[in-house]
Amino acid sequence: MKMKFTKTFAAAALFLLGAANAFSQSDKGYVVQPMADEVAKLANQIVENQFTDVEKANKLYKQLSSKIKKNNDQLISVGNFFLDNKIVQLANFMSKQVYQNDATYIPGLFFGGEVAMARKDYGTAGQKYEEILNIQPDNITAMHLNAFVYKNVNPHVAIDMYNKIKELQPENYEADRELADVYYNMNDFEEAAKYYADYFKRVPKGQEYEGAAENYVSSLHMIHNIEALSENAKKFSNLYAKSPVFKRMIFFADVESYDVDAADASVAYLSDPTYVDTVFTYLDYEYAAQYAADMKSDAALAVDYMKKAVAKDETKIEGLSKLATYQRGNGQYADAIDTFTKYMDKKGKDVNMADTFKLAMCYLYAAQDNNAEPAAKEAYIAKGSELFKAVEEAQPDNYQPTFYRARLVTTDGFEEETRQIYDLVLQKLTDEDPESIRLQADWYNVVYYINTANENPAILVKARKYVDDMLSVDDENVNALNADTYLKNFKL
Repeated sequence: MKMKFTKTFAAAALFLLGAANAFSQSDKGYVVQPMADEVAKLANQIVENQFTDVEKANKLYKQLSSKIKKNNDQLISVGNFFLDNKIVQLANFMSKQVYQNDATYIPGLFFGGEVAMARKDYGTAGQKYEEILNIQPDNITAMHLNAFVYKNVNPHVAIDMYNKIKELQPENYEADRELADVYYNMNDFEEAAKYYADYFKRVPKGQEYEGAAENYVSSLHMIHNIEALSENAKKFSNLYAKSPVFKRMIFFADVESYDVDAADASVAYLSDPTYVDTVFTYLDYEYAAQYAADMKSDAALAVDYMKKAVAKDETKIEGLSKLATYQRGNGQYADAIDTFTKYMDKKGKDVNMADTFKLAMCYLYAAQDNNAEPAAKEAYIAKGSELFKAVEEAQPDNYQPTFYRARLVTTDGFEEETRQIYDLVLQKLTDEDPESIRLQADWYNVVYYINTANENPAILVKARKYVDDMLSVDDENVNALNADTYLKNFKL
């Protein structure tokens, strides 16, 4: 009995700490499981009474919540049902319960982000997705939509002059174009787009200036007016079929609006044999990498495109960070480490602890790669531990670097040094931190003492306080209950 129980605990610990496993996901980042019949009935009744009989709805909700409190899949299913029915507050309660159950549960984090977006709480939504990336940097969905906002001599005087011309000649479309050009050169793209729009309304057909059209769509892109960008880029592409600028902007609009079918067609400009590669820019390939990763789930292609982007402009060092992310998503952990290290080197004095933590996470995933050689794994663990320790020193109250360092050094064996790290995690945790982290740290200690008790049964008593702590957090925790029963066999 004793040996069988020990093996069970060991297997559970390994499963719990395997951070780099791939996660299958839907477009939402999680799959909504069917609600159990009784659960569905209660959920429907809550929706029916939500606004007509609030007291009844609250009673039904308490009944439902009690029934599924520990079932993350059902919590998400019910929460999704509430979200579909515009009952965002109850969906938020479901999300919070999943997070309390397990702060590292990827579907729960995705659902939490979706709920936060529905609540227009974009800060919380971003936090949820960041937590996903901390756990699964290759989860491209978490890593998803960034926004972009972007005459040479004394431009303000030029603006005054063109405005005076317009006062005298309101229909002077060339003044509109010149004003637009001045604002464009000042990087005031909103004003530039406004005056370019006026210009193209007034200029006679056939007399449009191609350079102005290029600047116009570029301005629309910079101010993120995607609908107008798509419309105008297509119009100008018909007028100036040889220009890659408008084909580029059509593709950008398709990516920004997440129109997969359209992007599948418009991305073809990058392989158009009539263009030489010199006409393409960093941004062309950066968008292509985003398209490959986010819209096609093709991490390898994203890596290829991002490499071309970095080669186009070495001054855009953020490209190295993105490349590292795509490499991790493609399982190229050693390459990701090398690329992100180069990024930090180029960043120099501006490197911060967030960068150090991200690099440490690269080492964590590399160490958990089953294809890595033992010697390489050992090196990854050593370097990753060093980086996590640096973050710990800079952020002594932050449990995360300590927790992930513990996961990094956890193997199929059980080491006192590793146990001490989990103990340190417990010391750092507060009532505001996820209970699931406390349960994981307690659990390692329980597993450690039970597995080492073969050599010294007396140390089994040390497992008792961690089991009790687990039960104080969750008195229905199966692992804790099993361990409690096991210890009671020894009158502990």
